[in-house]
Amino acid sequence: HSSLMQFLSILLFVSFIHFSLQFQCIHQEEEKGPVEVVECQTYCFADILHQHRRDRRFLRRGCVKTHSLIQKVEFYLKFNQWPDKVDCPEGLSRYRPEGGDNQYFEQRCCHHNLCTNSPDE
Repeated sequence: HSSLMQFLSILLFVSFIHFSLQFQCIHQEEEKGPVEVVECQTYCFADILHQHRRDRRFLRRGCVKTHSLIQKVEFYLKFNQWPDKVDCPEGLSRYRPEGGDNQYFEQRCCHHNLCTNSPDE
């Protein structure tokens, strides 16, 4: 029984580390304020709409995973081809747009620009 608890605690710790690393780039930028360049390792550079604590949203310079994922999201944004439920790629947040032309779409992945630098493969 104790081994199960040990396993769960390790699992929790690992998932926490993963989550911390995933949003490290955004949180660093938030503290410093808007900057021209964000250093990304094995991540792509983009503007990310990050939903924070449900009610607050930030448009921030940050890092997302691969260029192909970004192009996919851009395509969705461009042609407004959104399914009822959006399963966002890893590293992208889901949000509910409010007002404007976006009001008819319930859920979308983060709005961001295409990468300004090539990701490390």
